[in-house]
Amino acid sequence: MRMALGVVFLLVAGNVFADRPTGLLFGKPFTPNHFTIKVMPQATASIGGKITDRAQGYILNMQVGDDFIPETSIEIWWNAEVGKPLAGSAINWKPTAFGTEAHSKQAFPIKGKPATVGRGITSVFLASGRKHDSFSDRIECQLSFGEKKGTRIPVCVNLVLPNATRLSGQFWATFE
Repeated sequence: MRMALGVVFLLVAGNVFADRPTGLLFGKPFTPNHFTIKVMPQATASIGGKITDRAQGYILNMQVGDDFIPETSIEIWWNAEVGKPLAGSAINWKPTAFGTEAHSKQAFPIKGKPATVGRGITSVFLASGRKHDSFSDRIECQLSFGEKKGTRIPVCVNLVLPNATRLSGQFWATFE
């Protein structure tokens, strides 16, 4: 229900959308103010040199300040279907353990292919001063995207990690 309300809010927000997410990074208050989305090269899976699957990769960077290498940030990395617009899409990622059947079903929804590229959230990277961490499993994350306006898109995020990191809210992200 919360995810559906976030999507509705994003769709009606228009250009007045200016909220910022708040949360905890390593258990300490975190309010990022600079948001970018980087479109990565397509990831491929192949057997014997023949490509069997492709996915589009993205990185959502939420940081304090606009430094090229931020001192305080959360990055969410994910893969989506090639050609599927980000606008209007949503991800509801459940906190499964890497290597379990539940994680495989969530990350590799395409069946009947011998080699596939995972879909959904692949990693979350954290940085706060000299402290860094990363997660590839037990990630709980809902991301939803509104309609793109030029080089910007409204984003709604709800992220929960096992190390006392949480982030929730809405904001505009700029495509790099």
